[in-house]
Amino acid sequence: MSDKSINIPKSMEKNFDEDIKEILIVTSDFGAYAGTSHASKYWKASIDILAYIDNGKLVKCDGSLIWAITDEEANKRSFDDRFSTCCIYRILARHKRLKNNEELTKLNNQWYVLKVIESNVTNEELEEVLSEYKKPVVITDDILGELTLNKNLDIFTGTVMWGNDEVSISIDEEDCSAAIDACKKMLSQYEKWDKEARKIAADILTETANDWADDEEDITKDEFAKRLQISNIEVYSDGEFSIYFDDDDMFAGHCIIVDGTLEDGVSDAYMAG
Repeated sequence: MSDKSINIPKSMEKNFDEDIKEILIVTSDFGAYAGTSHASKYWKASIDILAYIDNGKLVKCDGSLIWAITDEEANKRSFDDRFSTCCIYRILARHKRLKNNEELTKLNNQWYVLKVIESNVTNEELEEVLSEYKKPVVITDDILGELTLNKNLDIFTGTVMWGNDEVSISIDEEDCSAAIDACKKMLSQYEKWDKEARKIAADILTETANDWADDEEDITKDEFAKRLQISNIEVYSDGEFSIYFDDDDMFAGHCIIVDGTLEDGVSDAYMAG
């Protein structure tokens, strides 16, 4: 692993404290990722952390390490190898500047990495955090069965029967009891939601599917709706949901997503992925 780092770009520097700190951090089991905007000269690479020790004090708050990378590094995905998952590091870093009395949260707990001093560090407190993180969190529902918490995405996942099809479900962790109730209500009326989701997807996307198609004969809306294969349902505590369909290669393998709410019905359909 290289200690090489781009000095913090001026466009990002204003967002971070001037103080450089030596801290210990522990990474999650979710690997590094990167993104950029058209206005930025650099990409921002990140990896999630579970906790850190600053001046001998343990801070148990999810967050992230970030560092700038070039287009070349992004294209080669060299940032993937800089940090290992579930590992303790000693680093030099600057913390994101917080507003007066602003509470530390997962979104603002960001450290800009200036240097990696040591990897695979032994620390009892962070090892205990990591051990607790690795323990599975499972809840059981009489209708939905076992739901396992994905701690990186803050969702419970499982499988249910949607008619004759076994599909994956994702339940929002925040107020999960309300999200579970919403999911069960949706399943009890699956025929209605299945029909409405297929119809809006066909109404919105059939014309586009024909633009993509190599066949001379156009796909009808009925054919489009029948070719969709449901794969996943996401449900939130407020009754919002997204239904994911496989596209049967009508869009070269992209998925089709239908959004809606239990109160107002389906509202939109689009392809993604």
